[in-house]
Amino acid sequence: MFTPTVITDLDQIRDWISEDLDHRDRIPAEWWLTGQDCLAAFCVSDNKGPVAFFRLDKEDDLARIHIQFGPESEVGRLRTAKTLLKVFPCITGLMETNGFKGIVFESTNSALIKFFDKLGFKSYKDNDYLLLFGG
Repeated sequence: MFTPTVITDLDQIRDWISEDLDHRDRIPAEWWLTGQDCLAAFCVSDNKGPVAFFRLDKEDDLARIHIQFGPESEVGRLRTAKTLLKVFPCITGLMETNGFKGIVFESTNSALIKFFDKLGFKSYKDNDYLLLFGG
């Protein structure tokens, strides 16, 4: 389920960021709120609750995706992977329908890079990985 990210989510976002070595002290929780200067910002939940917060930004003809995952101790890798596999086709379809040529993300996390490789992402430049639509 997709829901707007709202002020009442800030405590959870802050907690999740504080447990994320890649995002800690780098991205303020408010940046993840719906209504910021971005294409979209939302929370993705399953039947147990929130799994991840997403933000999409326009970058030329690409959509850059940012994801704040729930901590493994709270959400777990399997639950996160299952949720991503369900929601990712919706996200890519929406971006493609809106004229974007692909989605790009940045990561140095080898497990995440390997997972996104299975979704069709390829090394692009520096620590960026790209999924081009239609091929």
